[in-house]
Amino acid sequence: MLEPADGWLAELPEEFTGRQVRAGTVADARALNRPTFVKPPRDKSFPADVYTDGSRLSPALDPATPVLRGAGRPPVRVICPASPWPGRPWPGSTTAGPGRQRRRGRCQAT
Repeated sequence: MLEPADGWLAELPEEFTGRQVRAGTVADARALNRPTFVKPPRDKSFPADVYTDGSRLSPALDPATPVLRGAGRPPVRVICPASPWPGRPWPGSTTAGPGRQRRRGRCQAT
């Protein structure tokens, strides 16, 4: 089975990712002194999270382990419930996707 290179996401233009993403290693991430979102590019060898600094990464990780890192915030997904009235949107709503509606205060970010 073919797999993309570890740094493929970092090679995408920022207009597609919505943020700057950099490829590196655990050793690079350990040198960070500011909050940064760090995740493994393929597996789940450690939790993807915003680490306050590089010292928060597990000391058990191999320094050569590839990572992706970005701004100090995780990706955001917005979940919007469908209208409870079939065929009618929430009052004052805007379309959130095909057939989905959203209303201020009714969506939650995850």
